Amino acid sequence: MQLGYIDWSIIAFLIAVLIWAALKTNRYQRTVADFLVANRCAGRYLLGVSEGIAGLGAITVIAFFEAYYEAGFSLIWWGLMVNLAMVVIALTGWVVYRYRETRAMTLAQLLEKRYNKRFRIFSGFLIFISGTLNFGIFPAVGARFFQYFCGLPVINIHIGFLTFDIVLASIMIFLIGISLYFTFLGGQIAVMVTDFIQGTLFNFVFCAIIIFLLFKMPWDDLINILSQRPQGQSMLNPFMAAQTRNFNVWFYIIQIIGLFYSIRAWQGNQGYFGAAINAHEARMGNIFGLWRALTQQCMVFIVPVFAYVLLRHFSFSEMASAVNEQLTSISNPSLQKQLTTTVILSSVLPVGLLGAFGAAMLSALISTDDTYMHSWGSIFVQDIIMPLRGKKFKHEKQMSYLKLSITGVAVFSFLFSLLFPQNDYVLMYFAMTGTIWLGGAGAVIIGGLYWKKGSVSGAYGALITGIIVAVINFVFQRIWNARGLEFPINSQWLWFIAMIASSAVYIVLSLIENKNFDLDKLLNRGIYKIKDDQAIEYNASKNLPLWQKITGIDENFKFSDKAVYLTMSGFIAFCGLFLIAGTIINLIWPLPQSFWNVFWKFFIIITLTLSAVTSVWFFLGGLNDIKILFKRLKSVNRDYEDDGTVNK
Repeated sequence: MQLGYIDWSIIAFLIAVLIWAALKTNRYQRTVADFLVANRCAGRYLLGVSEGIAGLGAITVIAFFEAYYEAGFSLIWWGLMVNLAMVVIALTGWVVYRYRETRAMTLAQLLEKRYNKRFRIFSGFLIFISGTLNFGIFPAVGARFFQYFCGLPVINIHIGFLTFDIVLASIMIFLIGISLYFTFLGGQIAVMVTDFIQGTLFNFVFCAIIIFLLFKMPWDDLINILSQRPQGQSMLNPFMAAQTRNFNVWFYIIQIIGLFYSIRAWQGNQGYFGAAINAHEARMGNIFGLWRALTQQCMVFIVPVFAYVLLRHFSFSEMASAVNEQLTSISNPSLQKQLTTTVILSSVLPVGLLGAFGAAMLSALISTDDTYMHSWGSIFVQDIIMPLRGKKFKHEKQMSYLKLSITGVAVFSFLFSLLFPQNDYVLMYFAMTGTIWLGGAGAVIIGGLYWKKGSVSGAYGALITGIIVAVINFVFQRIWNARGLEFPINSQWLWFIAMIASSAVYIVLSLIENKNFDLDKLLNRGIYKIKDDQAIEYNASKNLPLWQKITGIDENFKFSDKAVYLTMSGFIAFCGLFLIAGTIINLIWPLPQSFWNVFWKFFIIITLTLSAVTSVWFFLGGLNDIKILFKRLKSVNRDYEDDGTVNK
């Protein structure tokens, strides 16, 4: 089905609302702190929704479509384990709390405080390279989605030895341009407010799509088709899917380890990391964001499974024929897999919902693109140019360089997307490019925030080890691909190897150096406490009740905070126990197929209900946070010296 006037009107209305919202934020953007971290005025609901959609993004949705179309419901079981691990991180404040206590605008600024300026420059360079390469395919993946979703043609042109699709290039220019416009208008303030609007729309639209698909496809028919997969590749029973090549239980075991290891290391959302009012609000925002992710991502996981069934159901044979014809016209097998769910949805969704889905995906795309361009461009100036320069910029000069750097990231992403041939799954590309930085980053951050003996030599050793593994991965992938073969160790496993090796190097070199660091000074605790940070300092030696020690609740929690915190953690604990019990029981006494047929039905109903309730709740809370944000930005005492430099 092609988009009609109603569908295009919905998309146009969204763009108009976003431009209006971005323009409203422009008046509040005055200082570097406003541009980089919204002057640290953001509340929990605003952070939870905005950072969530910025972290999800259209490219991640498409990557999930790609993975779950191949693996089905089975992968959701292990994916839930990852979400539960994320919530444990949020509830404990692991890394997040201490990161905000440092008041660092960027991670590399924190690393200068903890290690030294040379290490800040080195790490900033690695963060920038890894991030911009990772971001390099975002415009192409997003633009290609809209090209096939809208039924636009592929028109290849030849300029010298280069061949590229002019339609794809035009879509990329439009999408990058509007993302750049929002970033320039109000910096992190505009990014955060527009991301909130986009995140809210995304939540409601995916609820509507799931409801439509449930009515469209009888449950018994869905189960029958999913049951036809070969032995060892079940799309229903997660314990009968071990032969699925890339996306199996090991993919998610490594993902869980990586979550604890690299929390706050990936700087694509770095503007949000320092934007909270205080450390406690950052912790609550992370809790809210991960609760939203638990429901939002499950909705995204479900859609490609229904798409898989629709393509194989006899009632949709005519639609399936048209879809297959369109997919076979794509010569690149990787792009065929990437676009399958998109093409199916564009053929089955009705007028209105089709436009809403397009608007939701546009929201996801813009929210990530403006956030990532803001992050990587800011990091280049704040963590490479300024430390190398050795002295402060004037305010206006620094703002000009920030915008110029962000523009440079945008231009690079356009050219890279246009010219780079993508031959792997999106999630595997993420793992490959991310390893450049993430391989050693976790050891450096966790060791720096929690271990007084963490040393400069240990930090260098960890990052260099991560780089070595990343280079080996890239070179061997290319050698095997040139021979028409698939490298036997995928990028996810090589990331795991990098984490283990880097951590070992960090610990050994730090113990050899054997020096102590003043963590109280880094975390602004004790005699170094800053009054503007309104969170009550946590005193680990205070005799708190046992239940508060277990749950991580401290003096900063109001009654309402405790109620929300305990409700969320209680529900998540129940889910976690259910998953663990289900895994143990299945290992002893394999659960019958009939159990999984019923389980996934109830899972979808529960997920849909929680998503709908959470969407309304967070929308209302976020509106209130935006009012408070603007009120605080009007009255806050702006410090023009607060520009991300470290004063020793």
